[in-house]
Amino acid sequence: MPVDSGLAGLIAAETVLSHADGPRGILWMRGHTLDQLVADFGYDGAVGALWEGFAGTGLDRATMRARLGAGRVKAFGRLGDWLHHAAARSPVEGARLALASLPEDSAPDEILATLPVAATALLRQRRGKPPVAPDPARGTADDLLHMAHDAPAPPIAPLPGRCMAARRVRRSTCSTRRRPPATSTPGPKGSWPPASG
Repeated sequence: MPVDSGLAGLIAAETVLSHADGPRGILWMRGHTLDQLVADFGYDGAVGALWEGFAGTGLDRATMRARLGAGRVKAFGRLGDWLHHAAARSPVEGARLALASLPEDSAPDEILATLPVAATALLRQRRGKPPVAPDPARGTADDLLHMAHDAPAPPIAPLPGRCMAARRVRRSTCSTRRRPPATSTPGPKGSWPPASG
């Protein structure tokens, strides 16, 4: 006998930010699929699209790249206020210290820009290495890799069978699982990953 939770058809919240099309397996964010956001906007532009009208207007990719870059520079300037206190703490506690170091009137982009600086400084501190200054001319994702490794970001090659956002705008489903290496043994009926005993 089916159970009726009594919630069918109930609207719990309305939002302009996202729409889930469950039957087709598509998540829309501000009128764009996730594939479109990644391919056409990148991280910085996607933040701008989501924040448009909430944290400002005209928040295109270039604007957000500049604002987040400037925010990372400011965050790096505050490392001396908290990083030494984070040495014996967990990464989550270290991130809390970084966010607590922000001035009360910090703009949203300054708050968001603090996180990649904090994450990479904490990572490098645990490896016994000094933090790497951000490069505000880089996009956030590229700069995060730069600050973590103190080297140019390595190229990212597409994985076979993985949904890449390289202009596959109309694709309705994406596989996030990697295909098995050629030497792997498949599980029952050729499924992946193999069944574990």
